[in-house]
Amino acid sequence: MQISRRIAFTLPLVLLLLATGCGVRFSDDFEGTELFKDIDLSGERRPGAELTLTLRFASIYPVPISIGCFYEAEAGLTDDERRLSFPERATKIGEAILAASPDRLADAADAPTETRRFRFAAPAPGAYFLACLTPAAAENGYGLSFEIE
Repeated sequence: MQISRRIAFTLPLVLLLLATGCGVRFSDDFEGTELFKDIDLSGERRPGAELTLTLRFASIYPVPISIGCFYEAEAGLTDDERRLSFPERATKIGEAILAASPDRLADAADAPTETRRFRFAAPAPGAYFLACLTPAAAENGYGLSFEIE
């Protein structure tokens, strides 16, 4: 019985050590993705008020990159809406084509950054989620949750 307790305790510890050795980092700070560096939402958070989404990104790809920013209410999705991808069901905030960076740097941390701002208004009180992503690789996105009171 004592051996099984030791294994039960040791296994999570070993998994934690393996995860940190494989590039997984546990931290309160999130430093963005390779492309998206920071996202911020400003404005009065009430129904119909203008909000400003500020997106900072790195110019790192040797080809133009399309980005889109979308938002949706976190509650009230139908089963049919849940079957759609986020960009298909969410409301578009804005989109942009990022210029190519012919001098792609090996380290994205050294790449110059640009900023884009998009204005929009959430129509009703509630919890919302917004994300900016590249449609060609939606997993390369950056998002945040916000409340409208």
